Amino acid sequence: MAEKGEPLVGEKLTDLYRSLIKEYYGDAAGVCKIDDLYGVEWAYIPHFYYNFYVYQYATSITASAQIAANIRTDKTSNSRDAYLKMLSSGSSKYPIDLLRGAGVDMTTSGPFNAAIKEMNDTMDEMEKLLASK
Repeated sequence: MAEKGEPLVGEKLTDLYRSLIKEYYGDAAGVCKIDDLYGVEWAYIPHFYYNFYVYQYATSITASAQIAANIRTDKTSNSRDAYLKMLSSGSSKYPIDLLRGAGVDMTTSGPFNAAIKEMNDTMDEMEKLLASK
């Protein structure tokens, strides 16, 4: 909405949030009924509008997926050592540079692909478990 020059007013944010949670919880399919009053819930979650906090969660989860994938597939300890070095570096560099040193380039699709693969693998495992019952 902001990119289109539309004002970010409470009513529009409530409508948007309500539609998102109804889709997420499967309201239309009868999975979980979401009362319309939950639409205002966005206003109680400062993560949505204060210091891009949700963005920080999303980027850290995405970077972590790549770090974990690197460590799991590395037959040496190089990926693990690079990760530990990144942690011990504290705030000595910008986060994007620290991540690059740990084998994660957030300017490419690699970390996002790793996160998608992790989620797909988890869903595949869930489907196998459910099918075995």
